Amino acid sequence: MERYKQLGQIWTPREIVDFILDKITLFDNVKILEPACGEGIFISAIIEKLKNYEIHCVDIDKNALERAKITFKDNPKIKFFNCDFLKDFHEKGYDLIISNPPFIRIQNLEDDYKEFLFNNFSFCKGDLDKSRREF
Repeated sequence: MERYKQLGQIWTPREIVDFILDKITLFDNVKILEPACGEGIFISAIIEKLKNYEIHCVDIDKNALERAKITFKDNPKIKFFNCDFLKDFHEKGYDLIISNPPFIRIQNLEDDYKEFLFNNFSFCKGDLDKSRREF
């Protein structure tokens, strides 16, 4: 449980995934990024709706990504990347980015990661700025 908390992992129920996908326009010949794919619940729903797609699945959790790889092992249209999306993923050119991002309390982040977020993402200035003073 502690590892899930540290990574901010929340498993999205299928009903929520379907609700989100029903609110967006999906089209064929699309390149999709799922930057926190976990075991691939969004991917499962997307491939049920589309025929022509390329999906890049990113997750920092190697175990969750391995389970997704097993689920989609026979699908050459899906590629997997085990890395920190914010720090280490540099692919570009997506038509759609869809995800349920991790939810991590600022207090649970390492100081160097707080500094990285503060320096690289302007939307992180609010509460992160208060936390930044601590180091």
